Amino acid sequence: MNERHEPGKIIVDSDWKEQVAQEKELHKSRGNSPPPAADTVANATDSVGEGPIPEASLLILVINIATQAMMSLGQIPDHLQGHVQVDLEVAKFHIDMLEILQEKTRGNLDAEELRYMESTLVQLRLAFVAASHGK
Repeated sequence: MNERHEPGKIIVDSDWKEQVAQEKELHKSRGNSPPPAADTVANATDSVGEGPIPEASLLILVINIATQAMMSLGQIPDHLQGHVQVDLEVAKFHIDMLEILQEKTRGNLDAEELRYMESTLVQLRLAFVAASHGK
């Protein structure tokens, strides 16, 4: 990335978007559907810095926390530093935060929120195990 960082300017690194698109294509070629959490995070962040800020919702909160976890697991480059960084302790913190959110909202989620929360946590846990075993 050859852009000069200006104070107060947010720079969005889109390299990970290409990686997500490639992973989607790989899943399609194998006859699998792409993971819903990765798909939703990619779609939600496509418009970062463009257009209006999305309406606050539980799904946006989950996406925000999941994105932080994915960055800490090295699945998304840090948009400020421009490179992938693995920090399992920070990733575990974000996954734990989602687990607390899931527990505290139990019985109060609609079907979509429940499905999204569960699938996001499953995917993040699997990614954590893979990252902690160096895969």
